[in-house]
Amino acid sequence: MIGLMQGRLTTPLSNKIQEFKKGIKADEVFKVSILSEDKNTIIYKRSLIKHINVPKYKHESYHIYALVELDGYYYEIKNREAGDSKKVVEFMAKSVKSLRLKNK
Repeated sequence: MIGLMQGRLTTPLSNKIQEFKKGIKADEVFKVSILSEDKNTIIYKRSLIKHINVPKYKHESYHIYALVELDGYYYEIKNREAGDSKKVVEFMAKSVKSLRLKNK
């Protein structure tokens, strides 16, 4: 999902990333692990703490959150709430790094 953040970013980009990071803390249901982080992207994994009736199957989902500035506008990029496979999130991270404005 890509969304344009309306208006100008009033806090530094690094602060916005840190705010998001604080919001993904573990809870009673999920353990959260930050897998990688740079100045505008966080990749993290959520693991179900209590396995429901089938302990041998682990539920792990992978997530990405990024803020990208293009021509003075900030775009917020994240995958779906349920998460995706690690391979999909790694591909999304590569795509985020390659985002550029189309030549006019």
